[in-house]
Amino acid sequence: MSFSHGNILAGGAKAHPSSIAKGSGKRTGRGSGSSASANIVPASQADIPEFLRRVHSSISSIEYFNSQGGRALTPGIHPVSLITFDNLSGYPSARTIAPLEIAGYLSVFRFYTRAESRKVQEIKSNPKVSLAWQDQRGQQGWITIKGDAVLRPGSHPNFPVDIFVYARIIEAVSYNENLLGDSGNGSVPVVLQLEVETGCWALVS
Repeated sequence: MSFSHGNILAGGAKAHPSSIAKGSGKRTGRGSGSSASANIVPASQADIPEFLRRVHSSISSIEYFNSQGGRALTPGIHPVSLITFDNLSGYPSARTIAPLEIAGYLSVFRFYTRAESRKVQEIKSNPKVSLAWQDQRGQQGWITIKGDAVLRPGSHPNFPVDIFVYARIIEAVSYNENLLGDSGNGSVPVVLQLEVETGCWALVS
């Protein structure tokens, strides 16, 4: 499995270039689509690599200022809300964290944390999680990735637990990247789903 700070590379969940190409023709339940710009192929007509490029571009636009007391940009880090489920209260829990690594074609995300953190306990109880980014450029947009979280021993002395989120569904709305449903107004996201049997992404709605 190969990883990258903010770059789409091959690797992870069988999403290598050949499997992406294999999955690029699969669409279910989509109309002809409409574009926010006549010069841009609408998301409903884009192939899978183009769709993922647009999603990745939206995620990459989110900046993280951590160096020098929050005054300097930390390159390659794009903060995200990790949403887990709190069985005790019956409500979701959300917190902002920074992905350490992103696997090829947005199939796997790695984070680290403390063993005693609430997110660890909630993932143990329910591994179904969501990652949510907000693209704040221009007319804005959002990306939600739903997936399964796996806890593994890490190597950082202060954050010894690694969290791997294996993506299963990508939901996206972005006027900046022309990630719009057929209505063209951003009320319905474009949805991509990973077919576990084949390891291929497919547009589903």
